[in-house]
Amino acid sequence: MAANVKDIKSVAEVKGVDLKTLLAKVKRFNDLNNEMVSVRGSMGSFVKSVENEQGYHRGAFALIAKLERMPSEKFSDFCRTFGPWFDERRADQAQPDLLDTDKIVRHDFGANAGASEDAPPAAPAE
Repeated sequence: MAANVKDIKSVAEVKGVDLKTLLAKVKRFNDLNNEMVSVRGSMGSFVKSVENEQGYHRGAFALIAKLERMPSEKFSDFCRTFGPWFDERRADQAQPDLLDTDKIVRHDFGANAGASEDAPPAAPAE
């Protein structure tokens, strides 16, 4: 049940809320929200064009974009968790009679993921 404006003003006065300031902040919030809706629409159009023009998978593209923004420590944690699952799933998908196995790309999502080539390998987990 919606309260009427008279009740809202009386409650606002009792609680020390400046209704004019509150409504100005709500308007600014809604303006920002409208900008976000517009930007999300533009981003969606961009991703759709990438999907159509390059043939990239939409979800994979979004995941890669997210991973590119991820701090290196969190990325390493992600790879440590994701890698074994990915390798297993990738192996399940490979059909040697249909694929040239010399061209299958293997990814290192293990303990050394994200480490520079000059860095020593990580100690094995115990």
